[in-house]
Amino acid sequence: MGKTKELSNDTRDKIVDLHKAGKGYGAIAKQLGEKRTTVGAIVRKWKRLMMTVNVPRTGAPRKISPRGVSMMLRMVNQPRTTREELVNAVKRAGTIVSKATINLHKAGKGYGAIAKQLGEKRTTVGAIVRKWKRLMMTVNVPRTGAPWKISPRGVSMMLRMVKNQPRTTREELVNAVKRAGTIVSKATISNTLRRHGLKSCITRKVPLLKSAHVQVHLKFARDYLDDPEESWEKVLWSDETKVELFGLNSIRRVWRKKNDEYHPNNTIPTVKHGAGSIMLWGCFSAQGTG
Repeated sequence: MGKTKELSNDTRDKIVDLHKAGKGYGAIAKQLGEKRTTVGAIVRKWKRLMMTVNVPRTGAPRKISPRGVSMMLRMVNQPRTTREELVNAVKRAGTIVSKATINLHKAGKGYGAIAKQLGEKRTTVGAIVRKWKRLMMTVNVPRTGAPWKISPRGVSMMLRMVKNQPRTTREELVNAVKRAGTIVSKATISNTLRRHGLKSCITRKVPLLKSAHVQVHLKFARDYLDDPEESWEKVLWSDETKVELFGLNSIRRVWRKKNDEYHPNNTIPTVKHGAGSIMLWGCFSAQGTG
């Protein structure tokens, strides 16, 4: 579920006032131009806490920012990186570097000179100075919007399940996340997978090929790879297909990324036999269709 814009306190108070006046969630949402789910969440929070503002979360905040974590993960691409080197890198990227950057900027030095003196990137220096000019502070402030409902560990579990079995249904993923301690809807499952480049797509049907068939096809392609174009003008290409007389073939869906539609895990093998259908044959050559 994507992060949403924080509602103002006035909007939250209006929602509660309209609820007290006897209006339903749908009417309030339509009047204020907000989502029905947002209205319901604010009213439920008011009923439970008698307040609508967001309260601080319990527990100590993370000491290393998400940007610092990403930097550490890039560094450990060199597995022999020591903890001391990581500590120093995080220290350089933290408050010490930010304060030094601002002090040098106040002294009249440019971005390039500051970057060279501190051993940082020019873009990093520029970003820190612009944040200081805008907010008069350099520390990272908490982001607005609702937090992710599924933890990073839960997302990793979902991605593993979908990778190992692309035909996993949303219901199965909801139950798996629920067993891990988080209750989510099917829509949240879909939004999370789309955020990681996965879409629910109809499986492509391909001929059922055994390993022997694959080897024969490969040998054919290699044998005729260097033939001149004129030789292919004498070839007649043909194929057949089965058309169902009653009803439609069943449709299955898989979670896959773009351009993975013909991966074996994302297809349904088909065969040229069965009842209640007719067979059609066609051909074509360099001269046209037959």
